[in-house]
Amino acid sequence: MPTAPYSEHEIRDAALAHCEALRAAWGEAVPARLLRRFPCRGEWINLYAQQGVFKPKQLSDTALSLRTTLGSRYQDEVHVDGNTIDYDYAPSDHQNAYVKRAADQNLPLIYLVQVKAKPDPEYMVASPVFVTGWNDRTRKFQVRFEPIAQAAGQVSESNLIEQRYGLRVMRARLHQAHFRREVLAAYRNRCSICELRVRPLLDGAHITPDSADGEPIIQNGLAMCASHHRAFDRKILRVTEDYTVEVDRDQVSAQDRAGKTTLLDHHGQPICLPKDEAQWPDRERLAAV
Repeated sequence: MPTAPYSEHEIRDAALAHCEALRAAWGEAVPARLLRRFPCRGEWINLYAQQGVFKPKQLSDTALSLRTTLGSRYQDEVHVDGNTIDYDYAPSDHQNAYVKRAADQNLPLIYLVQVKAKPDPEYMVASPVFVTGWNDRTRKFQVRFEPIAQAAGQVSESNLIEQRYGLRVMRARLHQAHFRREVLAAYRNRCSICELRVRPLLDGAHITPDSADGEPIIQNGLAMCASHHRAFDRKILRVTEDYTVEVDRDQVSAQDRAGKTTLLDHHGQPICLPKDEAQWPDRERLAAV
């Protein structure tokens, strides 16, 4: 056990560093088993628990994290024209008081959004976030992605651009995390090209990309391992309208044994499709790639 009490910032710094490392390693789908606790001064401290608003016992009276689950009746809202998220109050008023005290002290929090259900749930991690206000009538907190001091003071045009960009990135991250979940579920957690079933190595690949207004629907997606996703994005590999793999042989040497196994051996082979035909890839989108 530590010989001196933890400081407020010591715990938050350790939690934020832990989340940043997990985001770097896992992207937008961090396994809950890795998120649940973080190390601080040789002790493991809980990052979240059953309730949406969480304060570990090592903190006196301020919240550390906010969490939204897929099964929750609460629906947090990302404002399209603003730069905040509305986060619903917890059922317990003492938990809401923890959030308000963190807001009063301009303390950073961690926002967890569940993107895969049990078993083996996964979360998208947004950190740091700051609570900039609340409404007791609507029972909602306003959560921003920049410090309160910046939000409350004189904001330059460049800061406004950064705020809008930050929220666009957050919306894109939420979109990609949910898109990946839906696509992997349709393809039964396997790569449509090689049938790899190691979920952390699987992506939801867009047929028509986001940058070209690709819709976040299953029919605009393919479940792919990281290698085949990259090959697809770089047009080394494509999927034809009749759901056959086509490899650009000019870009893969016949003497490259790994290239043969990873790419050339799949040329002319059918892809693995969802059981539900309504979820099969859109043929017109595939033809346009």
